[in-house]
Amino acid sequence: MAGFLVHGGGEPDDGPADRAFGRKGLRCDRAVPFAGGTLRLYARADGGGCGHRRDADGDWAAYVGTLLFRGREGVAALDAILASGLPLEALEAELMGNFVLFLQRDGRLLLAQDRGAALRVYRNAGGDRLSNALLALTAGESPRAPSAQALYEYVFYGLSFGEETPLAGVVTLDDARSWDLIARAPGPRRAQPFAPLAAAPMAEQLASVESDLLDTFGTLASAFDGSVTAALSGGYDSRLMLAILRKLGVAPRLYVYGRPEDADVRVARRIAEGEGLALEVVDKREAAPLSVDAWLGVLRRNFHFFDALSADGIFDNGSDHATRAERAAKARLQLNGAGGEIFRDFWNLPDRRFAIRPFLETRYDPGDTSALSDRFDRGEFLARFAAKVQSLLGIERGWITRREMERLYPLLRNRWAGANIMLNNQLGASLLPFAEPRFVERSLGLPLRFKRYGRFQAALIASLDPALARYPSSYGYSFSEPVSWKRRLRAQARRQLPLALRRLRRRGQTARPALPYYLRGEYREAVFGRRELAIREFLDPAAITDPLRLARAFSVELLIGGHREAVGLD
Repeated sequence: MAGFLVHGGGEPDDGPADRAFGRKGLRCDRAVPFAGGTLRLYARADGGGCGHRRDADGDWAAYVGTLLFRGREGVAALDAILASGLPLEALEAELMGNFVLFLQRDGRLLLAQDRGAALRVYRNAGGDRLSNALLALTAGESPRAPSAQALYEYVFYGLSFGEETPLAGVVTLDDARSWDLIARAPGPRRAQPFAPLAAAPMAEQLASVESDLLDTFGTLASAFDGSVTAALSGGYDSRLMLAILRKLGVAPRLYVYGRPEDADVRVARRIAEGEGLALEVVDKREAAPLSVDAWLGVLRRNFHFFDALSADGIFDNGSDHATRAERAAKARLQLNGAGGEIFRDFWNLPDRRFAIRPFLETRYDPGDTSALSDRFDRGEFLARFAAKVQSLLGIERGWITRREMERLYPLLRNRWAGANIMLNNQLGASLLPFAEPRFVERSLGLPLRFKRYGRFQAALIASLDPALARYPSSYGYSFSEPVSWKRRLRAQARRQLPLALRRLRRRGQTARPALPYYLRGEYREAVFGRRELAIREFLDPAAITDPLRLARAFSVELLIGGHREAVGLD
């Protein structure tokens, strides 16, 4: 996304932050002073991704990201926000998109993040600087010590949960609150009440959700003149998004990632051929190996573009950034279908309460920890993770209800997917439409019996586009056929599986592909030489056999270690 930096008071040196954003391809668009500080906005090369408006009364609003309000997008949305005269609490119900909004009115300057919790705002240890870019926030500072818990979470999962980051003292703002930047104080946490479970029949609920989906996607299509790009895979979410867009008469540019023999590619090709749709097939692993010097150029670009820490690590073959840039160049809006699982029974657990730690281990067990140092304690790690879950849900007890699990899913999943949205917004408008609060809240009111076996989401696809629903999926069945007794039996057997056996089953499914060329040999030596690695306090890189974990560990090393000058990152 475009960028911002808030600093409070004094005579700050904005040069390091300006240079950090410049390396991302963003330039300072304007500096907006306010009582006690300054807001600096950094625009994309096309001038988009951020904006500022001031009305005749001196009130003003600014944003970064992708913002919509009452059918208007970007600065036009800011004009409509100011003209509405609504307080932030009332505005939030009508805001759409993935954004950070600033609103000065009645002597307060409020910062609010989208309620879908997709974007992050970082705060420095002193509490006087905020930014959506970690490298800009910490520019000019000496390398900071890591936070062990957040470091391990990032290496395991590709992100850190809660407010922690891998840099000790640097935190993210609680996205369930607004922040008064003049008073430097948070507002009250948004209430998270559960609506009563829907009593209406499934057909009636389907019609209502379908109407909401068409309304929201129709607004997006109109705001961006139908210029949309989206993935098409073998699963539910991308199929549902395509069904909605086709119902609206929108023809998105479609792509799929993978090898020809992959299930996602085979299913997507069959749909495209059958429906006469153009489809781009991209195998990121086909990129030819780069020379050491050429690859170091890729690493430098990745370090700045991905803000040092991407979900898969910044050590790659260059295809990740290349494919993102190509998608952004082909359409005005990139849509990401992540989060659509809210319409399915993602956890597939019985309808009862569970202790938080065993529940977490069913999906977030760290697995093989033999490469970790004595700093890692599995029990302490999971206990701190459980405490983050309690904070997210606003509970203090050690167990979680089944409905609370449903609320937890988007809070965890959207944080992961939101990292991609933040990155893509540096190149063009990008959104997580299924993270919109109206859909999340509606999904929480759906009985589990509707969501199980994918019934509700499959029925949505079939109602919106019967032809699309009839094609097979990567699960081995179409979305138009009834749920077979075999599918029911398999799902029920998995649902009743004890949590401890689930954890062991997941460990047994872990694959260990070979390390790619850029994680070993002369490539690794070109980055780190023979210098001691700071991350060895937490893990032994030589003992890590998982390429993703090693790429993430090396990414952290570039962030916290003393290698930037040697590699030419600063």
